[in-house]
Amino acid sequence: MTLASIIELFSGDEVQKILFLDRDGTLIENTGYLHQPDDVRWKPGVLSTLKVLQILGWEFVVMTNQSGIARGKYQVKHMNQVHDKMRNDLLKFDIEVNSWQYCPHHPDFTGPCSCRKPEVGMILNGLKCMLSQPAQSPSKLKDSKPEDVEQELRVILRQNEMLCAVVGDHLSDVEAGIRAQMSSFLISESKSPQDRYRAFATFGELGQFLIKTYGE
Repeated sequence: MTLASIIELFSGDEVQKILFLDRDGTLIENTGYLHQPDDVRWKPGVLSTLKVLQILGWEFVVMTNQSGIARGKYQVKHMNQVHDKMRNDLLKFDIEVNSWQYCPHHPDFTGPCSCRKPEVGMILNGLKCMLSQPAQSPSKLKDSKPEDVEQELRVILRQNEMLCAVVGDHLSDVEAGIRAQMSSFLISESKSPQDRYRAFATFGELGQFLIKTYGE
């Protein structure tokens, strides 16, 4: 389905709109294996853009590959402390992230899984949380077959009318969106848009596109 056809189909206010957002390099600066709350630095324009998009009815799911856990550089509790800091920052702007998803795996250290982007396990879990359905744990997703996860995701999307898009600064982010059959947006100053996704230099530019495209 093309972006134009999605816009035409889901232009009404009644459709649930969800952005699946990468964390490091998209929302906050990518400092490399971030695990200290004091090191959180929001990228310019992100908070103000999220606020406007939320006012316009968008909901947010953060999904982040956290291979530092698999590498033994930090623990899940340290990642949670970072997310607590981000929640507190967002609260100052009355912004809510509806679901926080993470993958603690890396194929070189823990073997393959169905949640590390470009796999779609975190997208599936995010959707389930939005729909008040039980999500799978990272350990469960590690043992699940990617094709089974993709099939379950497609079933949920067929059963629920919603507009979903994936945003990230790596090709693995947009590839996850493509596999999920969602609109995919790359945040990068150096990458050119392709047939399968659109590229924007900043998160703010993406926000302007969404506002212009989907209206107020």
